[in-house]
Amino acid sequence: MRPGMKIIQSLWTRPLTLDMQRGKVSGGWPSWDHYWASWVLSAWQAHLTHGTVDLVTDRVGAQILVEELQLPFRHVSLALDDIPSTVHAALWAYGKVVAYEEHAKRGDASGGGGFMHIDSDVYLWKPLPERVTSAAIAAQHYEWAPQYPPFHDIYTRPRTTMRALMRHHPGAWTPHAEDNHAINMGIFGGNDLDTIAEYCRQVRTFVEHPDNAPGWKLIADSGVPGVGVRNVGWSNMLVEQQTAYCVARQRGVPMTMLFEKDDMDQIDSVGNDLGYTHVMGYKKKPATDEFIQRFERRVRETYPDAWSRIEAGFPLTGTRRSEAPARPQPSIARQGLNVLRHAGHAATSVAKTTLGIDRATDEQVEARLNVCRSCPGGHAVWRDDDVQTCGPMLASMREAGEGTCGCVLRKKARDLAEDCPFGWWSEASVPDAVSTE
Repeated sequence: MRPGMKIIQSLWTRPLTLDMQRGKVSGGWPSWDHYWASWVLSAWQAHLTHGTVDLVTDRVGAQILVEELQLPFRHVSLALDDIPSTVHAALWAYGKVVAYEEHAKRGDASGGGGFMHIDSDVYLWKPLPERVTSAAIAAQHYEWAPQYPPFHDIYTRPRTTMRALMRHHPGAWTPHAEDNHAINMGIFGGNDLDTIAEYCRQVRTFVEHPDNAPGWKLIADSGVPGVGVRNVGWSNMLVEQQTAYCVARQRGVPMTMLFEKDDMDQIDSVGNDLGYTHVMGYKKKPATDEFIQRFERRVRETYPDAWSRIEAGFPLTGTRRSEAPARPQPSIARQGLNVLRHAGHAATSVAKTTLGIDRATDEQVEARLNVCRSCPGGHAVWRDDDVQTCGPMLASMREAGEGTCGCVLRKKARDLAEDCPFGWWSEASVPDAVSTE
């Protein structure tokens, strides 16, 4: 993978709440258990094939993915809490666009590399190929008419309606929407951050501009129950996928697809060769289907702890475990700042020890971890028969973890400049540190 390329995932939970209220399961899965199991498999496969994975979400999403399911995200942003309440929850793709924008701006400001966003129903069995991770703009595959039969229902008709109702629409639609092309964004990203930022700017103006509010209201306020929500829902592919194609065309930026046009008739076999699975709608059949049963069995056997937590229930699964009375929490803004502060500190620590600065020996790491394994306060969170974090990760990062830090213990133990928040490592480290200072 290209140096500096970040792998990111995102979850905006307001659309999930809307689906639950409507008696639906997000993503077309047979059940909410399958929806969350897909998150488990997707996040872990991204981590196993690419290392560091970042998450852009809101507070509820962070609670579920980081604290409940303990997925291996290294950096957590709560930027999706800032999506205005005026944005209709059925416009689920907007959360992805905000995540793209955050990383485009962050990478541009730091002079860093690009990013690749991975949907939660995409599983990477091999690293993405270099031609994709080094591309200016990359996505899964092209969709076009007449190759894609629903194209006009999904793209052309909603766009015609939007043009009639909205005062501000993406400038890139003219004339490039007439190409009758879009891009499937099971994966999306690239290294041309200016173009991605411009795409996000055009979408943000279209969705949030006050002059467009009456048009969005007309679309959502159908007199037939449920139809308005479906009308907004039909806008997702246009807002996300065709607009991205049009902006790249507007700026003359080449687009690289994981699957070439010639691959479309044999996408499953080509995907097997690439080590890439995208469980698109037609594969999400009833729970009795053979594919779904194999998927469920894989998650159960590979990640039994996560599957047990899914079955036990948490918010947005329809069930909830009994909980202790809530303790006072920091403000929402403070919680977000705390998470970002902890994530930044952790990233600095890992980078430093990778360079050999304040790097503990294997013996020192094990000595520290042995203290955690018999933690006097019982704070260590265990996974796969060993200690994983110092207290629940997200609660600790929000400074609501009764003094715990939420750190991944094996990584923290490697940094001799770090210490147990309770001082219990002080006798564990022998003084033969490896340092480049």
